[in-house]
Amino acid sequence: MRALRIIHAADCHLDAPSRSLERGVRERVEQSARTALERLVALAVDREADALVLAGDLFDRDLLRIPTELWLPEVLGEATEAGVTVIAVTGNHDPGGGSGPLDRIPWPTARFHLVRDRRVRPIELRRRDGALAGIVMAAGHESPREADNLVATFPAVAADVPVVGLVHCQVLELEPPRLMRFSWRGGNLDTVVSWSLVPEGTGTRLLITHDGFDETDPAQRMVMGILGGGWRGHLIRQLATLLSGDQA
Repeated sequence: MRALRIIHAADCHLDAPSRSLERGVRERVEQSARTALERLVALAVDREADALVLAGDLFDRDLLRIPTELWLPEVLGEATEAGVTVIAVTGNHDPGGGSGPLDRIPWPTARFHLVRDRRVRPIELRRRDGALAGIVMAAGHESPREADNLVATFPAVAADVPVVGLVHCQVLELEPPRLMRFSWRGGNLDTVVSWSLVPEGTGTRLLITHDGFDETDPAQRMVMGILGGGWRGHLIRQLATLLSGDQA
């Protein structure tokens, strides 16, 4: 059986306000979020992904427009109709408590899961032939201020297939545009990622630190090496592409 394939995204913030921008620029910025989600769906279908997982803040609850409410289930439906399971958990900007767009949107009826509370639930990823490809353990934010570490409530799962956790991250510190610190937890891993921008000469240096690993633990040393390679490899390549202006 082929390896588990998951497309992951978070913080799409559909219809987020851009009032400070000139009207034409604002319209392009707002459209870019919808275009990005359409491309994610197209990628999931093209790669025959087992799941498209959306880890919170798909939109800003009080700002979502009616046309977007109608468009969103249509584009996600393109994935589910192609056999891709779509899982969305709520975040601090689209919390699951109370009423709002989450209740009005006509979500897809098959292969779609909306997790809008902190109760952890297992979601099986089954392929068209019924084979179990993996399990996603998911929990959502119920309110705009989720103070607890939801990952700590995730139970251990014994399975013969990959098990993936899905939850919106906890932002620990934010000083736009200079600093952002957020939690990176899973299993016995309890770490913090920090992004900071520091003026240097005529430019700006981006510093990324990932702290909190127990280097006496062989498993955590292995994870540290894997994640370190990702930060140095994948992220740097993406930054180079972005800064060069080549978006192809």
